[in-house]
Amino acid sequence: NPLLTAAVIASCSMAGHGEKISAALSALPEAAGLDEDMREYVVEMATGILEEHADATPALAEELKEAVGPVLEGCDFPEAAIDKLCKSLAGLLSADGEMVEEVCDGKDYVVELRNIRLGFGARMLLQKTDLVLERHHRY
Repeated sequence: NPLLTAAVIASCSMAGHGEKISAALSALPEAAGLDEDMREYVVEMATGILEEHADATPALAEELKEAVGPVLEGCDFPEAAIDKLCKSLAGLLSADGEMVEEVCDGKDYVVELRNIRLGFGARMLLQKTDLVLERHHRY
């Protein structure tokens, strides 16, 4: 089923980005008091914005700030911390629109397809997606 395959590929791709965004959020001392639901919400919003962008631009940090700023302000985040987080998240995106990733993670992959595009008929379903399946894991 092509749609099920697309969903699996998308969830694999989004999981890696979400972990990096969550790590950037956790690096801020102000994030210690943020509850888990709010943290997940901010990570999902930021992931969606980063996935939509073609490249890292100064406007990306502003767009992130407009999206997550009001949520974090409601949780008593200072504006300086929000600015720092948004600039850090924009820095996760390289100049060509790819998420910055570690080159070698030392894992054994059965399937490792990077930067693939998935289409069905004349429709493009996924672009710039990674499909990575590790050996000895169940999916």
